[in-house]
Amino acid sequence: MDAHCEKIGTSPARARLMSLLHCGGAQRMTCIAEALGVSPRNVTALVDGLETDGFAEREPHPVDRRATMVRLTPAGLKWAKQNLCPLFEQYSAAFTKLPKADRVELARLLSAVRETLQAHASCGGDKG
Repeated sequence: MDAHCEKIGTSPARARLMSLLHCGGAQRMTCIAEALGVSPRNVTALVDGLETDGFAEREPHPVDRRATMVRLTPAGLKWAKQNLCPLFEQYSAAFTKLPKADRVELARLLSAVRETLQAHASCGGDKG
């Protein structure tokens, strides 16, 4: 991912945000921070950069006046389609070449790792 980001002239964090918005549509700023595992301040800086480049825009949440939504602009959608979709297709092709049983086992293992990491993070890490 890092090499691809360097090739297309962006950072991995910015590519992850663009991917989140491209795949998931408009998102609350707080949800973006949680999904990316970064602070709200980092999300603000990333969104500021995307807005400056014309790739994203903020808008009020339709129901919650306190929340701000972020969505890709048409230019952002075009950029994501040109630069991120080919990468996703490469990743997808790599996994589809695995036999189904291996894909199922890999998904099980990755879920177990994620659960372990989440449990570790939720209890403040290992102090001992």
